Amino acid sequence: MNYQHIEFLSIMTHGIALLCGMLAIALSLNSLPKRVPEELFLICFLTIHCVVPFAFGPGRIFPAAPLAHLEAALAVACTLGGFLLTRQFLRFLMLRDYDGDQAVRNKKQRAGLEAIVLSGVGLFSFIAAVYLTRGNVSIDIDRFAGRSESSFLSAALVNTGFLVLVAPWYYARESRYSIAGLIAVILLLFFTFAYPGTRLFIVYVVGSIVAGIILHVKTWRKILAILLLSGFFMGFFVIVTYQARRFAQYGYVEALQTGLVSISTSEIPEPLDYHRQMIIAAEAFQEPRDWFWGDSYLRIAFAFVPEKFSFGLKPRDTNLRFAEAVDFRLGEQSVTIPPSVPGEGYINFGLLGSVLSGAIYAVLFRFASRLWQSNSDLAFIVNPAIFGISVMSVRGQLYDIVFLVTIFSVVGVAIIAIIRMIGWISYHGRRQLLRKVQPPTVKRRLRLDLATDETI
Repeated sequence: MNYQHIEFLSIMTHGIALLCGMLAIALSLNSLPKRVPEELFLICFLTIHCVVPFAFGPGRIFPAAPLAHLEAALAVACTLGGFLLTRQFLRFLMLRDYDGDQAVRNKKQRAGLEAIVLSGVGLFSFIAAVYLTRGNVSIDIDRFAGRSESSFLSAALVNTGFLVLVAPWYYARESRYSIAGLIAVILLLFFTFAYPGTRLFIVYVVGSIVAGIILHVKTWRKILAILLLSGFFMGFFVIVTYQARRFAQYGYVEALQTGLVSISTSEIPEPLDYHRQMIIAAEAFQEPRDWFWGDSYLRIAFAFVPEKFSFGLKPRDTNLRFAEAVDFRLGEQSVTIPPSVPGEGYINFGLLGSVLSGAIYAVLFRFASRLWQSNSDLAFIVNPAIFGISVMSVRGQLYDIVFLVTIFSVVGVAIIAIIRMIGWISYHGRRQLLRKVQPPTVKRRLRLDLATDETI
């Protein structure tokens, strides 16, 4: 086959995958209020790995051999197939949706004190992390990175810091949008100056409010409109922030202006260009001898064990190894490159790994949807971040997701337990105090009088 035939097959593969994904979303629209996490992840996945390569064509995304583009397209199709099939199996046989209306279940009142305390702990954790990292979240071995073992404490603090999302989510869910908006503005200003150029926090802060609002909405049309509007808003500011970081040497205001101008000249905005990583993976990891053979998933099993204490059982950061294999900046600085969701499985087991990756994310987001429908303490902790998790998961950093969710879930549930224990002790303490100081009842007085008369 010549170049034109291979390019046509690549585009058609992306197009067929896009049609299958859109059909799956259309069939689930009526259940969208209950399944926001998995449907949102699927929308983001289709946008990056199907819409962008189908619209722009293989050559304009990343210059590579035609077969690499075709292999990447096949990996995307395999990942989508694994995701859809596994999701349907779980929906109908194991993890079915809860009965009853999801919005009503989540309307159960909770004390605002819990939201304020959790967010306060989160903000304190972020401030402590800023102090330890000097506001630098560059992925350098000698500095702080969420995947780096060089500063495990800083990683734990940053991930605990995502508890700040509880307050804007809580007040948005309670229809107190002015309070939620004020908290969001404060947090965005804090992140803008503490972590300049970082796009991650914009997605999570705005997403927490969107997640709170969606919990009130009962129709899929309104939810879809909210997702599209918020997606456009976040996409615009994420792209501007990225461009501003590229031109940061001009100063922050000038960088924003330069970033706005540069958007019009860019063919594909970088946040939408994660499919390039899949193409790079297909080009650099074609042979089984190059694969990681499950190291990415074995590393997750030892996520909370520092490498120096794992006796060699915890593999080295696979995103770092992927960067070393494909990055042209090798030797200049140490970076990590996420391989994208299809690429995450591909660099471990080839096309079969891409199917496995889709199945893993299907299980992850089926559990997330069940949690979204519940009103448990864990849902109170995780649901504020579920929008950001669904969007950022498309980068293909499963290790980071597991680390993030586990850390702030454990800390958050522990804080709620402590708050309730203090409340229980305080309540019973007040009752005992009132019993001691309250005057005796009339009946008790009569008994005392009768006892005195009998004694006399």
